Amino acid sequence: MPTYEDLMAKRGESKAEQKAKREERDVAELQKLLDDGILADETAVLVRFPDAPPDLPGHYVGRCPSQAVAQKFRHTMWQDSSKAGIVEAKSKAGAQMASQCRMYPDETRYAALVAAFPMVPDRISQALIKAAEAGADQEGKD
Repeated sequence: MPTYEDLMAKRGESKAEQKAKREERDVAELQKLLDDGILADETAVLVRFPDAPPDLPGHYVGRCPSQAVAQKFRHTMWQDSSKAGIVEAKSKAGAQMASQCRMYPDETRYAALVAAFPMVPDRISQALIKAAEAGADQEGKD
């Protein structure tokens, strides 16, 4: 009968294998994004999901939202918050913006990522809003 230490060592090996597969996926994805010119776009916002299983995308790339899109996100969030509550409203508005700005992955793989990790659109929308705000700040300095 295996000991506790044996089982923990086996678990560690399995985790290391999964990590290696995820890193291999991430390198291949980044190379493809570079080769396809997606990351060459100055407005590209890259969000990494290092814990996504190897069969799902490990990255999201979206165009930095314009100020109009960012304002629509805020408006939708605040308008819906009185009806559904702030958390649900923010989630809904974030999911809309993440879908609207998405350049990578394709719709099917993105849907699979969201199904596995429902909080993905929230994380993406936070990154997109930060990028939009940074762009607005930069435009104001020019």
